[in-house]
Order: sequence, then structure tokens, then C-alpha cells
Amino acid sequence: MLDVKELEKTKLVNIVGEIPDVRLQILECNGDIKEFRLREMKIAGARTEIDKSNREYYCVYYKGVVEILDRFHINSYKKIFKYVVKNKKWFICGEYNDIMKAHKN
Repeated sequence: MLDVKELEKTKLVNIVGEIPDVRLQILECNGDIKEFRLREMKIAGARTEIDKSNREYYCVYYKGVVEILDRFHINSYKKIFKYVVKNKKWFICGEYNDIMKAHKN
């Protein structure tokens, strides 16, 4: 299904907007918010996890496609997102440096 090591590396993100204009927002360490277009989000799975305080919480995993407009074409990056139902928070799983670098160019 999903690579467990990639799922452990997460970064809190914000997903805003309504279909068809859904946006992914990532806060950089310097305080800037980078915004990306999400083309699709498909459910990849769900499971119950345990946090550091031994409390259980339910998570839903999504496979999404992030689009970045380059000068003459659109680059697409597949990413895994985690939604914690109890807290209503979104996380991006795994490495996301590729979309951050592509956004700066």
C-alpha cells in the first residue's frame, strides 16, 4: 500500500478552496507561504494511529497531484497527504523539497 517510512515524515500544511480551485499552502521557515494547485486527491487508505501520548486517532491518506506552472508547461508531482479527522489537520508525507524548488524557479 503506502511506504511506512515516507508516512512518518510529515509537515503540517493547509488545503483551502473548493472544487475545482483547490490549493495547497506550505509555510516556509522564513514565514513565506507557498501556494500550489492540487489537481486531484484520491483516497489511498485509512488507519488508526497512536501519538506520543498513547492516544488513538483516525487518519485518512490521500494520493494527490500538485501542479506547478513553469514558463511554458505544467509540471505535476505526485504526493501523499494525511488528514487527521479528529484535529481536522492536513499533512504532506515524505519529501516535498522538489515542489519547493520548482516553485522558486
